[in-house]
Amino acid sequence: MRFVALYDVPENEVSAIAYAAPRIVGPHDFVITEDPESLDTTLELEVEARNMLLAWGEVRRRYDAIRELARLPPRDQAPHLIPWQHSRERSDELLAEAHMLLELGHHALAVVAAQVACELEIQRYLRAGANGQAFGAVALVGLRWTLMDQRGRALFAAIAGHQLTDFDIGRAYVAHVQRRNDAVHRGTRLARYDAVASLNAVEDMVSFLRNDPPI
Repeated sequence: MRFVALYDVPENEVSAIAYAAPRIVGPHDFVITEDPESLDTTLELEVEARNMLLAWGEVRRRYDAIRELARLPPRDQAPHLIPWQHSRERSDELLAEAHMLLELGHHALAVVAAQVACELEIQRYLRAGANGQAFGAVALVGLRWTLMDQRGRALFAAIAGHQLTDFDIGRAYVAHVQRRNDAVHRGTRLARYDAVASLNAVEDMVSFLRNDPPI
């Protein structure tokens, strides 16, 4: 069974953790992300274990080894440990929830749910693609899964072979994210046609990400 552990990373430790993590767990079983709103940084460690107790022990062993290699003092931080649910089924569930919210008239919530589904698929696509590139998981450090930041756009272009805004699906996705941001950060009311446009854009983007597998 696969688990993911989440550790908060203080700003002054990000560089050291980014250096040590791939040397302890390899390039594929970790990622460092930054929340686009709070700017909090999180270390995600993935482990295989028969149950949560064994996963807990393995995560602690790896985290302690990372801190030791990074020459950081021991830190008694309990991780947030959860079963790995990064599957296409979860994305499909979220898209179904988005359509249900749309029919109930909750247009903004429908758009938000659709974006969460899309970010799961973007994460899968970028992680798989980065593994096939010379720079590996280093490209994922501090990355956001929206494709709205410069580094995310650059990695997408390196994997897909074209810029996000070079094709209709990508441009429609960018417009959808703007609607989502307006609703979440500015309280903008979304009409039904706005939500329908966003759900269509997300479903087209998800289809692209699933059918254009990274090399």
